[in-house]
Amino acid sequence: MKKNLFFNLFLVFGIFSCSNSETQKDLTPFMVDITQFKIDTSILKDGEKVEILGSSGNLTEKHKIDFYNLVIVRSLESGDTVNVLVTNFFQATSNPQTAFMSNSSIMGKAFENSDELQKGVDINKIPSKKFSKVFYDTEFIEVDARKYPSIPGNLGDFTIEGEL
Repeated sequence: MKKNLFFNLFLVFGIFSCSNSETQKDLTPFMVDITQFKIDTSILKDGEKVEILGSSGNLTEKHKIDFYNLVIVRSLESGDTVNVLVTNFFQATSNPQTAFMSNSSIMGKAFENSDELQKGVDINKIPSKKFSKVFYDTEFIEVDARKYPSIPGNLGDFTIEGEL
């Protein structure tokens, strides 16, 4: 029953987060200072499987991402609910299960900074993205997500072919 509830919530979030509209919504009213979230960089490990419970909506690929995008997940290992502060554009898919990737890991840095890598920049010299604001869209996330521990990173099942 509990899994059904979360799956149905995810479907509702996914349906309403899809938009064909060309207009960009002003995200300013939904920006929250990062200090309102309790950051704990040890709560998820790279590659840890998670289930997406919900995410902020109203975001399109056309928005300049200079903030964290809030995605609420449940660890499939510990069962803990965690905020992942995504550093790139994120759009939920029909499969709510995915993997976490820290933005301080080599793979996380590669994912965040693919443009820099194409220019030949040494990945070890690239810092993790850090922002002062979190996009916390209360139109799509109705619970007080600030009560959950938070970690910056990204979501998806990623593989890299060749060498970094």
